[in-house]
Amino acid sequence: MQVQPPALIFSGAYRSIVIELKILHLAVNALLKCNQINEIEGGALLGFELDAKSGANASTGSISWDESSSCAAAFRVLKLMVQGWVADAVNSGNVFADALLQHLYRWLCR
Repeated sequence: MQVQPPALIFSGAYRSIVIELKILHLAVNALLKCNQINEIEGGALLGFELDAKSGANASTGSISWDESSSCAAAFRVLKLMVQGWVADAVNSGNVFADALLQHLYRWLCR
């Protein structure tokens, strides 16, 4: 992947500097980096805090289940599947994996 130099647009006189950013595949990247987002937010997103404590609390049975922790396993499977698609699209240039990523992005942004 080659980085392209920024384009300068002079459409008028500006009193301040304006920066235009194109952020591509932000929703897919957020899905892949959800653990880091959770760490920054400081919360237990979709039961991921539960994963860290499962070894200690599994024998005592003191795990509390709610709606977010009940879908944690499905979210983990989705994340692994998307990681595989990204690896296939980037490493081997798989057009089907790229198409699936584009459809996933469209679905997430609806």
